[in-house]
Amino acid sequence: MKSASPAPQPRFGPSAAPAVLAFAGLVATLMQTLVVPMAPLWPELLDAPPAATSWLVTATLLAGAVSNVLLGRLGDIFGRRRLMVIALWVLTLGSLAGGLTHNVWVLVAVRVLQGLSMGVVPLGMAMLREILPPARYVRGVALISALIGVGGALGFGASAVVGTYLDWHWLFWGSAMLGALTLAGIRLAVPADRRALPGTRDRVDVPGAGLLVAGLVALLTAVTNARGWGWTSTATLGTLAGAGVVLALWAGRQWRTRQPLVNLRMAVHRPVLFTNLASTMVGIGMYPMLLAVPQLVQVPAGTGHGIGSTLLASGLVIVPGGVVSLFMPPLAARISGRWGPRAVMLTGAGIMASAYAYILVSHSSLVEVTVQTALLHVGLAFCFGAAPAMLSGHVPSKDLGQVNGVNNLVRTLGTATSAALTATVLAALPIAGGPGAGRYPSGTAFTLVFGLGLACCLLVPVLAALAGRRAEPPG
Repeated sequence: MKSASPAPQPRFGPSAAPAVLAFAGLVATLMQTLVVPMAPLWPELLDAPPAATSWLVTATLLAGAVSNVLLGRLGDIFGRRRLMVIALWVLTLGSLAGGLTHNVWVLVAVRVLQGLSMGVVPLGMAMLREILPPARYVRGVALISALIGVGGALGFGASAVVGTYLDWHWLFWGSAMLGALTLAGIRLAVPADRRALPGTRDRVDVPGAGLLVAGLVALLTAVTNARGWGWTSTATLGTLAGAGVVLALWAGRQWRTRQPLVNLRMAVHRPVLFTNLASTMVGIGMYPMLLAVPQLVQVPAGTGHGIGSTLLASGLVIVPGGVVSLFMPPLAARISGRWGPRAVMLTGAGIMASAYAYILVSHSSLVEVTVQTALLHVGLAFCFGAAPAMLSGHVPSKDLGQVNGVNNLVRTLGTATSAALTATVLAALPIAGGPGAGRYPSGTAFTLVFGLGLACCLLVPVLAALAGRRAEPPG
């Protein structure tokens, strides 16, 4: 690779860039949870069947999974800042369209455009490697990771507030404002891409991209719709089988081609493989509590396991956890500097496990579930920040975009699978009699999903240990 020409400097100094990139990650992850607390209300608001409105969540997960890999790789080739700006323009214009429609399928298309913004997370983490000196890189990644947790929490809170007090279109108008604000911040604070000399750019594996998109769409469609179709139905099993065939074809192509979309030889390298597996468990362990607690809050207190509060409270109990996680990056950076990023991952997994152990024992008040979700967010902030730092010690800088994209992809697949399993269990085991019978999940259902979260958190330290210690990146 030939040397690159110097990049133009931004209006503000380099110290502002990590904060702007972290805010971009916050905005992107806010989109993922923006409509979740209002899920029961969408059929009435849009005059559409629940099967159609469920795509308001599914579409964003699909788009986010695809963009994590595609934008990461395209950023490595064409410029990370450039691809981030494009993704945020798509988010902004799409959100404006969402604020002007009442049609469910137009809104689903808008949610696809919002989901594409998830690609800014791996792009931002890769850009930090270029912007910051090594001593500040871990802290910068930790800041982005902390704000990812804040974004998801704010999505719950914003949806609950809008659903209670405002017209639902404000969810999309507000998203457009956030997108425009982020674009302004990038223009002012983030350095332009270094311009590669002629002949230095790789080619984009377009057929590989098509196979990846088709395979992920089929996989996540099956996982997120299994509750309605039935896990053993022909539709679910057939779609999963089709996804497996397409993804196998994609993997074969990536292994053979000289310029793959995803370098699978690097992906099966032991540190990368087990870091990604640990991230998958973090993704699966994240959603049982985040999806179940809002329902638990609304279950009548007379059932013996519910709190009996409002829609507004069910969203707001998630928000403090996101705020608390903002203060974790300095501590995570200190642990990483002394013992390495793997120790940060182990610490985060332990905190997440303690949150699940606590909620399995007691969840009788809003204060308790607020503390429990706060512990979960603290653990997530540690784990989200540790994974990119672990990977950066084993891969070249030029491949960080796609490697971080794959890491975000596997975590997204974990959250999608977890969301589907959680929803299925909560729906399959309703209260049999008494207050809330047939309308709310039973105590057994909540115990099962919280047990799933605890089991996944306990697997994370095992997988992180198998990833081995940090090494210097090869190039």
